[in-house]
Amino acid sequence: MAHRVRVLDPPVLMGRSAELATIEEIARRNPGVVAVVGARGVGTSRVAAEATRRLETDGYLLIRVDGPIEKVYEQVSRALTALDMYPDVARASRIRPIVALAGDCEADSDEPQRIAEELVGSRAVVIVTSTAPPPGVSAVVLERLDDQTIGLVAQGAEPDLTHHECEWVASVAAGLPGRAISLASSARGGLPADEPVPLPEEFVAPVAAAVVALSPAARDTIEWLAVFPRACDARTIAALSSRDSRSIEESFDEIVATGLVEEIPPPGGPRWRFAEELMRLCVLQAMPASKRRLRATGALVLERGRNGSAELLLSYALLARNQNEVVRLAAGAAEQRLRDGDATGALEDAERGLRWHEPQDDERHYLDALCQRGLALSELARWDEAVDTLDEAARGYAALDRDEDALIVASAASSALWMLGRHGEALDCLTDHLDEREGQFPNAARAEALTQAAGIAAATSLFARGRTLAERARTESELTESRESATRALIFRGMSEVGATGTAELTSFTQAIDEARTGQGSRNETLALIHMSHALLLLGRPKDAEAAARNGVDRAATLGIEDHRLVLEGNLGDALIARGALGEARHRLEVAAQGWRGLGRDAPTPADPGIAWLYFAKGDPEGAAKRYTEMDSESPEDEPLFELAAPVGAGHAWAKVALGQREGAEGIVARHLELWRRGDDRLAVVPLAIAGVAAGGSTGTRCAEIVRDLGASGSALAAAFIPLVEGYSVSERSPAAAADQMRTTAEALDELGYRWWSVFALFLAGSHADDGGDLLLKARQGFREMGADNWRLRAEGELRARGRRIPSRTDGRPSTPGGLSSREMDVLQELARGLTNREIGERLFISERTVARHVGNILAKLAVKNRTSAVREGRQRGILRI
Repeated sequence: MAHRVRVLDPPVLMGRSAELATIEEIARRNPGVVAVVGARGVGTSRVAAEATRRLETDGYLLIRVDGPIEKVYEQVSRALTALDMYPDVARASRIRPIVALAGDCEADSDEPQRIAEELVGSRAVVIVTSTAPPPGVSAVVLERLDDQTIGLVAQGAEPDLTHHECEWVASVAAGLPGRAISLASSARGGLPADEPVPLPEEFVAPVAAAVVALSPAARDTIEWLAVFPRACDARTIAALSSRDSRSIEESFDEIVATGLVEEIPPPGGPRWRFAEELMRLCVLQAMPASKRRLRATGALVLERGRNGSAELLLSYALLARNQNEVVRLAAGAAEQRLRDGDATGALEDAERGLRWHEPQDDERHYLDALCQRGLALSELARWDEAVDTLDEAARGYAALDRDEDALIVASAASSALWMLGRHGEALDCLTDHLDEREGQFPNAARAEALTQAAGIAAATSLFARGRTLAERARTESELTESRESATRALIFRGMSEVGATGTAELTSFTQAIDEARTGQGSRNETLALIHMSHALLLLGRPKDAEAAARNGVDRAATLGIEDHRLVLEGNLGDALIARGALGEARHRLEVAAQGWRGLGRDAPTPADPGIAWLYFAKGDPEGAAKRYTEMDSESPEDEPLFELAAPVGAGHAWAKVALGQREGAEGIVARHLELWRRGDDRLAVVPLAIAGVAAGGSTGTRCAEIVRDLGASGSALAAAFIPLVEGYSVSERSPAAAADQMRTTAEALDELGYRWWSVFALFLAGSHADDGGDLLLKARQGFREMGADNWRLRAEGELRARGRRIPSRTDGRPSTPGGLSSREMDVLQELARGLTNREIGERLFISERTVARHVGNILAKLAVKNRTSAVREGRQRGILRI
């Protein structure tokens, strides 16, 4: 059977394009001798050969030179004669430019200059290589390559190398591509786990020979130095070797002369280190294993006494092959890397500790490494693996009665489950551990775990459970003086109180805001404002919701809490839609959506439900339905949260109703009601239930009961919609009665401040009544003032169908407050933000010239002379809301 021979082409030359271009430029402008200069292994020969190849491709006659550099000119002449050309280089090069590759020359050789003098006036180029620039010739110096390029060189030499293996090559190659190619073959097949990588003999042999040539004292010193991955002083080696510092310093004088080691210049006392990491590894490899381990053990003991970092101590423990210490220190090193933001390095250290653990060893260190592995996996968003690892660590800590550690890890596991969308499991993971420790003495970890559990319960609409957990969290947080947890517990209690009743006071939120501000401001302040503004909108207080959201936007911007600011921008947009300020609502929601995309959030962003509802509010149910369909999956991969799904379901259902697809709307509401029944929410369900009433059918009947029940229980928003519910129930047999009921809802909603809903209810009332022309006219005027142009057009269509006259804009009745058109209102809103005409045009999708015309109309209608005065007048008249 034939054996396959692995034949590799030379790896592609990396990182030398600038040097090659320089050589080509010299060859064209100043022929003669070009020296490619650099340290051994930096790639001088490869660059010289590549430059020669490129010149040959450009039409140069290539002549290869073998033998000593002193004979270069003679060899070129003989080669020209053999080619039946003039033996004189100058004459021959006039016919065709010549390039000769001559190879190495000594740095102090005068031959390159002599050859250059002989080539004066010719078009011949001789390329030589050297470790230093020879005198009198052009030189191109090759610097060492960066680690990334060295990794590519290694990958080119050995295509199967992993990223980790390429990193190891780069760390040892010291920027020398020739060395990287040789090291790549050593790394091929995988780096041995936690073992020194066998280095090629070509590197080890010369270093070992240099060490053997040292005096015994110097040899002892350099072997001690090899144990330390960083610089070392004589005092440290003296403490380990029982030799005096003076003797060691004298040894270093001898060692430095070899070039293997260098002395670090001041500041600081005398210290030494290896000139390159490769040399240190070569010395270690040449040492007997027993000696290497013994010396590493000494260094471990010494540095532990000096409180060395876990990462440094781990390197000694690995070299000493100290199993228990490797496991313990690996966990500590991983923890430190996580604090430094290096999750990848933390995972590597933690997994190293787990590999070294044996069943008979101390279980505590194994659990610590396991914990750090889970935390690192979470940081790397590898949630599935993180959950399993953290759960095992938490159970292990609990078995050892390390209750505080168990709760901390259980909290991390719960967070990972939440990120996976497994919300119910996230809550159970925490409460199971908490229930097992019921009645134990309070501690900060328990207080934080209770607070986290309360937040999860509230977010999953398990409000009764959330309130109980929040009260327990509040008590334990206060007992342990965990102020941040105590304030968050208040917020979650407020969420649960409002969500469970739909009528609760907001004292928990206001108290939380006061506590957060007393603590010089924090995420808790803006978190409270997020939930407070959201609750206020659903509690029937849209004006207060707008004020809370504006306050929150400003505070989040001041505190630099970008994610909270974006949530609050979305909340403000929702409140503004309800109040009929559709122009500013669009601006706020677009700002939020753009901000989320800037933070890396893929569609849908948290602002997208509000944007979809804005489409509907402006009268584009088809556009709204399209956007809702993208968000409202019937088979989501994770457990949806009702609080987030409810507004999407409500908006989607209304869009379907407006499109005449009532059966589809009923199915959407029914699906979301199933989700609602899993919890005990009485707040977020109100808009969904109202949409269900509009959808009709058996689901509509059930939704009508929900609205009546919530209204009777004290929900102001539900109570305002009860007449609308009754109107739908009698619409088929008594359209006039239905219209009366819907008009009553419009009045109630207007009193609450829900301007858009009030106008929409008028439109519904006018649409149901045979004689609803006056109601439609009022709705039309309201839609025009808000900028809901498509609903205005629908109202006009209804009026025309009834034979009613459509008032023109010139019949003496202003189209909006101040006599401004809806488009002029949009432009005035943008003027209030300080935008230029061009910026306004881009935002409103109109030309700059059109913007200028609108601005002129605004100034005339408001009887002012400039833009600033227009904005001031708009605010004084109450037609501007920003």
